[in-house]
Amino acid sequence: MQSPLDKRATLVRYEISPGLPAWKCPTSGGLWINGKEYWNWLRNQPNFPNVRQSIEGCDVQVEDTDRVLISPTSGRLMTKFRVGKGLGFRVDYDSATGGFWLDKDEYDALVERDLHDELHLICDGDYQKKLRAHDRAESRRERLAHALGNEGKGRVESLAAWVAEHPDTELIRAYFLELLDDT
Repeated sequence: MQSPLDKRATLVRYEISPGLPAWKCPTSGGLWINGKEYWNWLRNQPNFPNVRQSIEGCDVQVEDTDRVLISPTSGRLMTKFRVGKGLGFRVDYDSATGGFWLDKDEYDALVERDLHDELHLICDGDYQKKLRAHDRAESRRERLAHALGNEGKGRVESLAAWVAEHPDTELIRAYFLELLDDT
């Protein structure tokens, strides 16, 4: 199999996790994960299925390529799917075979964030939709911080948290709206 990044390089079989074989590019360090082998490995994981919702960052630095890549097994164009959740790179996915291409160090970053067993979720439309919704909410928070200032935004967030935790949330909301109407 030829590397999607270096047509002169032949991929070499390499075990990236116990029981999960991959094919490594000797020049770029990228990894090809066969879709069938991934699913066989995943089904044998103790927490299958396991979906996490963490949005924290990662210490592993990776370089994502913007190049259009061709699958080493099907010869078709691969689609890039953003990982999100604090990671700034994308996974290349071959929808014809279910295989994944990860650039150098991307698998390590996924392992560090405990996302290496969620490649199938990352390449899913619902997951990508949630990422876009998260981005919109983050953008809205940034605009509010700019408009209100950090102190004003913090006060509003503290009030909202208090209201959300209070047993009479609906009463407080109604009273607050009434107060606003009277001003």
